[in-house]
Amino acid sequence: MDMNGGIQMYLAMLLIGGFMFLSFPFLVFEKIKKMKQENIEEAKKKLNVFLICTMPVPIIAIVLILIGLKALM
Repeated sequence: MDMNGGIQMYLAMLLIGGFMFLSFPFLVFEKIKKMKQENIEEAKKKLNVFLICTMPVPIIAIVLILIGLKALM
């Protein structure tokens, strides 16, 4: 892979990771707002499952950001 292609790949990872990291809280807050309208006990269970399933998203985003920052060094 040539140097330009490598830098572009790292910058793409940085942008994708940043987008994932910044959009994740909005996704969670929207889900919480939707759950408030439902039955309390069932909504809590669904929210817990949702949070457990989406837990890797910020971790993956941070990893992509760190890999992308490699291009700037």
